[in-house]
Amino acid sequence: MYLPRLGAPLLWDDRLVIAFNKALEAAPSWRLYLSEDYFSFSREVTWRPLATLSYQALVGLFGLWPPPLRAPGLLLHGFNAFLLGLVLSRDGGTKRAGAAAAALFLVHPAHVETLQCVSFNEEPIALAGILGMLLLHQAGSLWPAAGSFGLALLGKETAVAGLPIVILFDAWRGGAPSLRRHRAGYVLYAVVLGAYAWVRFILLPGPGSGMDLSSRLPALERLAYSLEGAVTALRVAAFPVGLRLEYYALPPETPLGWLGWAAGALACGAAAAWLWKTLPRKDRLWPLLAVLFLLPVLNVVPTAVLSTRMMAERWLYLPLAGLCAALALAVPRRAPLWGLVVFWGACGLWRAADWSSDSRLWGSLAGVYPWSAKAWEGLGEARFREGDYPRARAAFEEALVLREQKRDRLLAHYIPTAPPGTLAWQSPALYRSEE
Repeated sequence: MYLPRLGAPLLWDDRLVIAFNKALEAAPSWRLYLSEDYFSFSREVTWRPLATLSYQALVGLFGLWPPPLRAPGLLLHGFNAFLLGLVLSRDGGTKRAGAAAAALFLVHPAHVETLQCVSFNEEPIALAGILGMLLLHQAGSLWPAAGSFGLALLGKETAVAGLPIVILFDAWRGGAPSLRRHRAGYVLYAVVLGAYAWVRFILLPGPGSGMDLSSRLPALERLAYSLEGAVTALRVAAFPVGLRLEYYALPPETPLGWLGWAAGALACGAAAAWLWKTLPRKDRLWPLLAVLFLLPVLNVVPTAVLSTRMMAERWLYLPLAGLCAALALAVPRRAPLWGLVVFWGACGLWRAADWSSDSRLWGSLAGVYPWSAKAWEGLGEARFREGDYPRARAAFEEALVLREQKRDRLLAHYIPTAPPGTLAWQSPALYRSEE
């Protein structure tokens, strides 16, 4: 389902981070990766050196040719599916359950964004490191496990979940004796985490620390968006249709909208309760893993990375590993599981078609958020690059009207509290287009 789109042009964040970033063509320098210059060089707002190094290596080898840039991400995704099945089968599950979990994880449509966008390979890197850490830890290879944990952290900061996951596995499977037996490993992993945290959050916090829109929101509003994000994540995980580039964090416009979110929360709670009740106690660890992976991106604690989003499909890459394992264990019959694989695969093929061109991708977003100036600007730029100048102008004019008449709901909600230099009603690019 991914192979037909290997040759699609570089889209979304790939344009800024890779296609327009001439600095990636230079030879790697470790000094650059350990200084503030990393952020201007990488076009990142947080320190993710292993991901950036992978882009630099690929661009050095293949230039900007999309197929070989995307192929390593697909291979890593397949490797992660294999590791997930291996962890599950070694943890007491059957080979059938391991194969089903791997297949479910392999085809889930939410992964299309992660795999089509080369610069979103942080999630696959983090998951590979955490699953490797778990396997090595269970085998008693503490130093290699610590190394795998370190690689995961260098891919993305959400890999901090690796340490509590290892502890949870030991506690769930062996209780207090297992925890005492593995204390040396926990200390080693904590040292790795501490060293990473010192660089990531103190030495090189990055420009993202000054772009925090979330922390300026009232606490109850932010927590409401966290709940919306959780409901949306579970909906996308179970029924992955209507996928899109952005999931904006905005309050419902009507009381009916609030009721809809409340009903969604109840439905998700019921589904979670069913899964918990269906699973034997020893297997209830897997949905807990999904929750551990999901919590850092739900905005319960405000972070600049989330900004105006309540959820993004690429943030589900790690939680889906736990969910797919839980489903494989909860459904004993083969037919429903493979039926779900077919359904998710069909949805994935449909979603992958949106990533065939820039204009189709942005057009799908404008269809969901017709009031979004960002969506119309992106669509205008995509059409302009494709040579469709009349329709590009129409899209730019729509974006200009939304900004000048202040009809963009997202901007209207966030501009009053946004830090200087982050959001504004004016867009210089639109005025240049008008000229």
